[in-house]
Amino acid sequence: MEEAARPPDGRVLQALLGATEAIGAPSLSFRLKRMESIIGKIKRPGKHYQLGTMDDIGGCRVIVDDMPQLEEAVWAIRSTLRLKEGDGAMKDYTRRPRESGYRSCHLVTMNRGDDRDYRVEVQVRTKLQHLWATAIEAVGSVYGIDLKTEKAPEEYCDPLEGDLRALFASLADVLAIEEGCPPSMPGTTMEAALAKTRGSAILGRVLSDLSNVKDGVFVEGPSTDSDSPGLYLMEFRRGIQYLSISRYDRDGIDDAFEKYDRSDVEARLPFTEDDREESDTVLAYARSEEELALVYPNYSAKVEPLLQELGKRL
Repeated sequence: MEEAARPPDGRVLQALLGATEAIGAPSLSFRLKRMESIIGKIKRPGKHYQLGTMDDIGGCRVIVDDMPQLEEAVWAIRSTLRLKEGDGAMKDYTRRPRESGYRSCHLVTMNRGDDRDYRVEVQVRTKLQHLWATAIEAVGSVYGIDLKTEKAPEEYCDPLEGDLRALFASLADVLAIEEGCPPSMPGTTMEAALAKTRGSAILGRVLSDLSNVKDGVFVEGPSTDSDSPGLYLMEFRRGIQYLSISRYDRDGIDDAFEKYDRSDVEARLPFTEDDREESDTVLAYARSEEELALVYPNYSAKVEPLLQELGKRL
């Protein structure tokens, strides 16, 4: 496949691989926002999103070891890729987290396509920030509650939601203080954040319920394990709890994106409405299959590393 024919998001992923290689070849991923997420964002109360102006329909994620590497990665990305003009080009949630506790650095890149520029959002996170984001997504799936979207208390769909959000907000402070980032409330100490997290009445229930789902997914993966960097295409059908993982060498990025595009189309074929809504596909770059399981446990269906990391702190 010629470079000009590669999807704009594929060009960004390739550029990110080159830009960040000097800081230790961090893990990367690419995905398209699911249709129900797009519709939900457009309909969000008090917002006025338009499809043509959304920055995160397509996105890439970079996961690094720590905050110094995050700063290096952000500098490398800003030096390599063209960013959107204006104040929305970069949002640093590592220093000013969202109310939920979410921390990451977002950069909106502008990328030339065949007939127009495309916006592709790049999220840069540390492993601890990704641990938190993975945990809140996994727990949200367990209880059927959207914990990622910022909401006012009167919008909570279940009495449990307030307790879950409070638990993850305090956990976010624990991880932030560990990395030298400011807590959500100035003056909060590690001891206070840990005490609040460990004192949650639902902590034990959450860890137990998360542990109980770890063996519920059938996984069809690569025929052999690999300890070398590679691209992993993960196709997950939630309705039947089936995950397919395919591995490609780094020079096979075009083949991986071709399969990604084909999988994304197949996932939207009219089998049933439920099948369409419960399909998810992500393309990831990791240094080994072991690392893939650590930084993408939701897709590799291995939550043991997630539980182990939480257990070390809680």
